Amino acid sequence: MAYLVGICGGSASGKTRLIREMRNALPEATFVSQDNYYKDLEKQATDANGRINFDHPDAVDMPRFEADLRRMVAGQSVTVKEYHFNRPDAPETYLTYSPAPVVIVEGLFIYHYKPVAELLDLKLFVEADEHTKLIRRIRRDAAERGIPLETILEQYERDVIPMYKKFVEPYRSDCDLILPNNRDTAGAQVVINHLRVVIEARKLARPVMDAI
Repeated sequence: MAYLVGICGGSASGKTRLIREMRNALPEATFVSQDNYYKDLEKQATDANGRINFDHPDAVDMPRFEADLRRMVAGQSVTVKEYHFNRPDAPETYLTYSPAPVVIVEGLFIYHYKPVAELLDLKLFVEADEHTKLIRRIRRDAAERGIPLETILEQYERDVIPMYKKFVEPYRSDCDLILPNNRDTAGAQVVINHLRVVIEARKLARPVMDAI
């Protein structure tokens, strides 16, 4: 059975950076992003001004996310359509998540949605100072998604901060390990070392299970 690791934290807290380090160090692991389970635009709820709040759990198809995780735990591969932020005309691409001894699950709402949270063996919380997260988000959204500065700031104040306070931060105290990510820390390496031990233990246990 796969060992499931959750990675959560606020927008631009450094989750992607942590995952990049883990991916380079743990080729045996499979990485699953909640982002690829955003509902199609035509299925998104809008407010009175026609705006979509992508920082609300209702923007994500969490039941489908849970179902796919359960399939992976059961040893099945899962194929999903890759989500392209603010690029509705991008060609469709698909990702295949293969079963692995360690499955690393990343997303804003993985602890808020209890059926997913209950599947996780290890819960990590990545955090950074508010001003650091805002600077990172401005740089990312402007460079990668072409969003104007005024829109970035408006979304951050209207949606990002309130939704973080309501749906993300309350689960910080439930996590096994909190990783500050304002600068380079040893936290990522601690997690990587632990997961290497987990992977090796499952390799050793597999011949025994196959023989039974």
